[in-house]
Amino acid sequence: MKKLLNFSIVATLLAVTSCVAPDIDLVTPNPDVNGLHKVQIENNIDQQDATRVDDSGFCTGDVVGLYLVNYEGEQPGNLLVEDNQADNVKFTLGEDGSWVSEYDIYYKDNDTKVDFYGYYPYATPTSIEEYQFEVAKDQRTPAEHGKMAAYEASDFLWANVQGVTPTESKIKLKFNHKLSSARVRFIQGEGWESEAEFAAVKKEVLVTNTIRKSTINLATGVVTPVGDVPLDGIIPVEDGGDFRAIVVPQTVEAGKNVLVLTIDGRPRHYARNEATEYLPGKITNFDMTIKKSAATGEYEVELVGVSITPWEADNASHQDDAREYVVVHNPEAGRLEKTMVDRLEMDVTKIKNLKLTGEIGKADYTFMKNKMTSLMRLNLKEVESKIDGVYKIPSNAFNGKKTLIKCVLPDKLERIEGSSDSDGAFYNTSLTGTVQLPEGLKYVSGFGSTKITNVQFPSTLEEIGSSAFCGCNSLMCELSLPASLKRIGGSAFSASAIKGNLALPEGLEYIGDRAFSSCSGLTGSLAIPSGIKVISSYAFSGCGFTGNLTLPMGLTKIESSAFSGTKFKGELNIPSTVTTIGGSAFSNTEFNGTLILPKELISLGSGAFSGCWRLSGVVEIPENIVAIPSQLFYDCKNIEGIVLHKDVEVIESQAFANCFYVSSIVSKAKNAPTIASDSFSGVAKDNFTIEV
Repeated sequence: MKKLLNFSIVATLLAVTSCVAPDIDLVTPNPDVNGLHKVQIENNIDQQDATRVDDSGFCTGDVVGLYLVNYEGEQPGNLLVEDNQADNVKFTLGEDGSWVSEYDIYYKDNDTKVDFYGYYPYATPTSIEEYQFEVAKDQRTPAEHGKMAAYEASDFLWANVQGVTPTESKIKLKFNHKLSSARVRFIQGEGWESEAEFAAVKKEVLVTNTIRKSTINLATGVVTPVGDVPLDGIIPVEDGGDFRAIVVPQTVEAGKNVLVLTIDGRPRHYARNEATEYLPGKITNFDMTIKKSAATGEYEVELVGVSITPWEADNASHQDDAREYVVVHNPEAGRLEKTMVDRLEMDVTKIKNLKLTGEIGKADYTFMKNKMTSLMRLNLKEVESKIDGVYKIPSNAFNGKKTLIKCVLPDKLERIEGSSDSDGAFYNTSLTGTVQLPEGLKYVSGFGSTKITNVQFPSTLEEIGSSAFCGCNSLMCELSLPASLKRIGGSAFSASAIKGNLALPEGLEYIGDRAFSSCSGLTGSLAIPSGIKVISSYAFSGCGFTGNLTLPMGLTKIESSAFSGTKFKGELNIPSTVTTIGGSAFSNTEFNGTLILPKELISLGSGAFSGCWRLSGVVEIPENIVAIPSQLFYDCKNIEGIVLHKDVEVIESQAFANCFYVSSIVSKAKNAPTIASDSFSGVAKDNFTIEV
């Protein structure tokens, strides 16, 4: 393997183990990566999302393997077992939706094109052209003791992206099913008294006359059956009443048995007069009707149809505990309760996982919130949620619903409502993991006090509403805000666990009160965009910034406690356009150097710079400030001098208290200002001179 390896992949490419999170031995090489692009990826499985809540197809703990092959000029390189740019690098899907590699990987340089090869489940291939792969005989065996379930371990996925030019962007890999699937569907025929009676009959399936061993070319994804047909068959896994088996792609000759069905203990063999094909990435469906004789009680089982259809997701693999979930089509908004309770006769109190299609409205959200008392996972991807002419999720949709841990949002969505904690759409639910906001969304709020770990914002987003992500203590990610963003509402991220650098979009026009207050995980520097004219009260109070603060020309107002308690360093340069600085605006910060107050300043609040102990030099009070407010420079220990203009009338309590190193006070006042008894407390009276 080449030693220029360092793969921190944010998505997925690679070889996957099961949803039982494996133990990973981390390798940490230290190549010289100056100037190189780190490989970043994301992935999904190419299949019809008929029965899964997680639309990517993968789940937490899945492990995939990745090869990266360099070009030679314009000629693609050959995939080898070793000595590629990356050799079978292991990536694990974490709870936050990101793929974590066993070590970071970088491109060879910023020009050499590469091909990506990914596969699942993860293994240690010793051959590229003839990787040995065998499907399980009994695919009912569950995941246990750190091993994958037999059905999932039998399903080989492969992905390939060619001719990639090194980039900072994520590379999207689409994994394809390279084996085939056999599915047996039982249909209730005549003679049964009820669905319950039909469901109670024991049904067993055996898929016969198929070769289980194969070789796979990891460079092409082509699967070839090898060896003889075993005498025994494949026992499928039960999947929501159907039976599914993973099968090596092949053709079973006409006249040979393809199935053995055992109904209530009696086996029946089924052969076809034509060949049966199992195609890569397809499902071969066998539809069986079971009739019951009213006279004898005997069962008549008939093969009524065979079809080949695209691969559909199942509830048997990638087992993140969202197994079988109910799929309901609601034809008309406002009638979901009637659809599920009256027409489909469902016990909605027991449904944990639900996928909806069709239309829903406010009443349907109320129904799901209040009456579906066990609802944990909800897939609204294909739903039309149009309310009052707008595609949205309304205020209070799931507010306080503690059972809800996951929601896939509608593809077509403009707004997620919630103007405060009390009416947020998902406020105080148990939502966890990554929230993927869909393209087209313009306004988002309502996720306060949830357990989400990451948010992916769309490029269309214009506003993050008040309290949108307030109190999200598990949101330990670095925000990537879109360039389209114009407004960030009050308390939008207040007391959340966001971390790292905060890059505010240049087009931002408004930051509300407490928007980022108490976000102690934020670090680095902060640049306020030029479109911001007012920095609202407590907007960044208590943040953990450790770098410099850049304020734009055109800024007019810095409200109370806007930056109080932050850890900014460096000089504080306040633009000349600022006319108002509120109380405690910069209190208890660590700015240093000489502070120059804007000449046009007309309002200065109490304690605006109190506790700024690193400030030094001479402070000159602007001419429009006639009353110097209380505690203005309280505890600013290193200030060396004070200049008061001619119109100063009042110096309020503790305005310069504990300014121990003041050695000069220059007063240009025509008349002596009124001075509180403690305005200069702590300043040694014999340690400075007064000029009048």
